[in-house]
Amino acid sequence: AIIGVIGQAVVMSHSAQVFDFAFDFAHALKLVEYVCVLTGLMVNMSDAFRRVVDDAERIRVTVDSIVDGIITIDEFGVIQTVNPATERIFGYGAVEMLGRNISMLAAEPYRGSHDGYIANYRDGGAPQIIGLGREVEGQRKNGAVFPMELTVAEMWIAGEKIYLGVTRDITDRKSMERVKDEFASTVSHELRTPLTSITGSLGLIRSGALDKSPEKTRELIDIAHTNSE
Repeated sequence: AIIGVIGQAVVMSHSAQVFDFAFDFAHALKLVEYVCVLTGLMVNMSDAFRRVVDDAERIRVTVDSIVDGIITIDEFGVIQTVNPATERIFGYGAVEMLGRNISMLAAEPYRGSHDGYIANYRDGGAPQIIGLGREVEGQRKNGAVFPMELTVAEMWIAGEKIYLGVTRDITDRKSMERVKDEFASTVSHELRTPLTSITGSLGLIRSGALDKSPEKTRELIDIAHTNSE
């Protein structure tokens, strides 16, 4: 803009006729101004494009680093994208999953009912899982069934409805819960028998239902003491 002002205000003022040196020089400055503007625009566009690429790469690296499986499907249940964790969890390579129905990753009865559910929702039915987290069972490539948490979100991208699913393998957590429950059950069973004898003996002594024989009382106290130990 400054170059254009100089050309018009300073150089053109010295022009005596069309196409003399001052006239041509002023127009040359005008062309230089246009080139500078275009160059500035190209630089700004290049910077903006680089930032977009950097942001996309940052998002890709983040998604690839997440331990949960992230899957996107279209409104017909066809898999569009998967992250590396999805490959690790289910045992399939990305190329084996892309373009196939998401039901391939579900165990029965979820596998058989999935297409009907998504068709019902597409036709206006009420959502049963979208926006909610729930425990379901997945199926790996080798046929193994495992427990997993599934969360599904609905979104629109470029006018297309997309479903984003986040899956988490909770096999280890379920195993720990089972061990904890078994331990609690075992402890409860092992404690119940001696505690029954203790409470029974102490109850008889406390109630005064026994005769006044110190030997009988001592015998019940010994039982309670032995079971306590």
